[in-house]
Amino acid sequence: MSLRHQSGRAAGATRAAHAAEIILGLAVGLGLMDRPKEALIAFAIAVLLISIALRWALKQEEKR
Repeated sequence: MSLRHQSGRAAGATRAAHAAEIILGLAVGLGLMDRPKEALIAFAIAVLLISIALRWALKQEEKR
């Protein structure tokens, strides 16, 4: 389903999940470049975005 066909909250959750995927890729790249501190920070940000996306999705399900 494209973002265009989702409600505003569901689209926000999808955007947060996509951003988390990108940041996880960045974390892997930083880890491969022997930058563990930066990789850990990027990983923590990705986990935060994933938790935000899951909370949005749960709120949407509760409203239905």
